[in-house]
Amino acid sequence: FAIEQVENPVDFNPENLGDAVNSKFNDYWPSISADGKTLVITRLIPRKDLDEIKQRIQQMPEPRRKRMKARIQENQEDFFVSYRKDSGWTRAENIGPPINTKYNEGAQSISSDGKTMYFSACNKRDGQGSCDIYISEKSRGSWSEPENLGKPVNTKKWESQPSISPDGQTLYFVSNRNGGNGKKDIWKSQKNENGEWSEPENLGDSINTSKNEMAPFIHMDNKTLYFASAGWLGMGSMDLFVAKK
Repeated sequence: FAIEQVENPVDFNPENLGDAVNSKFNDYWPSISADGKTLVITRLIPRKDLDEIKQRIQQMPEPRRKRMKARIQENQEDFFVSYRKDSGWTRAENIGPPINTKYNEGAQSISSDGKTMYFSACNKRDGQGSCDIYISEKSRGSWSEPENLGKPVNTKKWESQPSISPDGQTLYFVSNRNGGNGKKDIWKSQKNENGEWSEPENLGDSINTSKNEMAPFIHMDNKTLYFASAGWLGMGSMDLFVAKK
């Protein structure tokens, strides 16, 4: 398969978005509004409270000090936003509180109108499991306090990497919850008339394999699903795939 693909390449000429969006840090997981004017990315940046944490650990007795040093995370994930102007993309700015905290926030999905954001956050006090999916609404230029989607979307397992459909009625996400085909599968949940999310449904054998499927993205046509998989035939450990509904 790999030999055949190398001998028959397709046109692929990516363009770097430049210094306004990309930084010296890791910039990834782009999500864009339907009008193409609002771009939100996840950026891995140094923790602002790192010096304070190191000082506190230094005052701890051994062997606790050694254990805490091994567990310390020197970087954190935050959201940055850039807007499309006639001159190009504006310099990406930290979205700030209440969405960004001293913990990790990442893997966001923006609604088609750019006013609702679903994202992943880990180890929060109101969390159901290690990582959960949260929602925040934008009003008058400000984002609301994020809310945990709660059950049945979030469980004691790992839920992350949401992608909201263009009509806002279907939420695709990744979870290692029980009942899946592999380690991490892609699931979906439907919003009912009361605004409540249904019991998540596994996308099944046409998408999920015995290995990991991740990073779902539902296109604005609401029929085309892009995702990453380690289970389908490809070029490497995880490749990008597309499926049509």
